[in-house]
Amino acid sequence: MTAVLIDDEATNKRVKLVGNKVILFPENNDYDSIVLNKNNPEKILRKVVHVEYNIQ
Repeated sequence: MTAVLIDDEATNKRVKLVGNKVILFPENNDYDSIVLNKNNPEKILRKVVHVEYNIQ
């Protein structure tokens, strides 16, 4: 899991390296995957190490 900056908005995605591309997969299936390459170079901020939810 990593934090990614896309158009000045941060999001959390799972990351997979495929050839010379980085593919960002969402946890929510309502959203599309994002392919990063030299034509679409978004900024990977850092690895996510902890996520906590308070569901009531």
